[in-house]
Amino acid sequence: MLLLATVILSFVGCKQAIVVGNQSGNQNGGGTTPAAFNARETPLTLETTQDGRITFTNKRASLQYKINGGELQNVIGNLYYDAGDKIELFANEEDVSTNSSRFMIQCSSDCYIYGNIMSLLDPTNYKTKTEITANYAFAALFVGNTHIKKHGEKELVLPATTLTEGCYFQMFSGCSGLTSAPALPATTLAKICYSSMFSRCTSLTSAPALPAMTLAESCYTSMFSDCSGLTSAPALPATTLAKSCYEYMFIRCSGLTSAPVISATTLAESCCKQMFSGCSGLTSALALPATTLAESCYEYMFEECTSLQSSPVLSAPVLVKKCYYGMFYRCSRLNSITCLATDTSAEDCTAIWAAFIASSGTFTKAASMTNWTNGNYGIPNGWTVVDYPAQ
Repeated sequence: MLLLATVILSFVGCKQAIVVGNQSGNQNGGGTTPAAFNARETPLTLETTQDGRITFTNKRASLQYKINGGELQNVIGNLYYDAGDKIELFANEEDVSTNSSRFMIQCSSDCYIYGNIMSLLDPTNYKTKTEITANYAFAALFVGNTHIKKHGEKELVLPATTLTEGCYFQMFSGCSGLTSAPALPATTLAKICYSSMFSRCTSLTSAPALPAMTLAESCYTSMFSDCSGLTSAPALPATTLAKSCYEYMFIRCSGLTSAPVISATTLAESCCKQMFSGCSGLTSALALPATTLAESCYEYMFEECTSLQSSPVLSAPVLVKKCYYGMFYRCSRLNSITCLATDTSAEDCTAIWAAFIASSGTFTKAASMTNWTNGNYGIPNGWTVVDYPAQ
């Protein structure tokens, strides 16, 4: 009777789950050697470290899952899991919402995330799929999910090289447990495709390479905003910018100590507006090679960078409307500005650009320029003025 009671209790207490593992007991010796992990060929997987549940908001109609390699099942409601479970997710691209009802995944306890995100667009051909066709395909997918973490040996891959409007918008925003970002291989971007993608990822310490050469409006806007743990930034190789493409990109990244290389020579309206605003740890800014400017292109670019002591060389001879507006506003330690402009007649081109900076410093100007104004709109009061190159 005792043995029978024990068996009955065991069945009553079990959840519905698939038991996996080598049933022959030959787990470590003999048998077939397990294949090496291939992230591209692995569907998007959540590997749990504690008991909990997955909550789906605006669940997509085609959403299915496998648990521990078991049968493919439709997702009806929330999924409950045990520590160590591996949950694979699949869906079709046809039912991606293009309105504000974004499909979101939340975990109630810590879990690793890895595999190929494209299994949420094509459950059959995800291994080779590199094109996203639906706008906002992964927008806000894990927004505010503080429990997802990078696996030490298994990567998350976002292999798409053809992007769409908003496809990764806010995808990991607020994922404070994320310490590194997946690779982003696309070289041609789409409107707001990476906008706010990693915003408020406060544990993120490094950014992925950004190889794109063809940009689009607001493609990187706020991409790393409020990533206070970010200590380095990738090079930005694109030579032609788009409207607002870098706007707010690193705003309030207080751990960033140096600005990335910006290769652009052709600018666009508001392209770098507030790009490093509030980066209080930024001590150096690299050259800005463009000599032809655009409206508001560098507006408030280094606002409140309180550790910045010298400006990049500003080589453009002709300024345009609001191009340098508030550029160094409240950079309290800034004591060196090099600006080679010879025409500063454009509306508000240098308005409050030198407000609340160091009380003394060196202003380097073009030797032929003789009509700079003084004060917050021009050469800071009390500063030494020298020609470029210094005589």
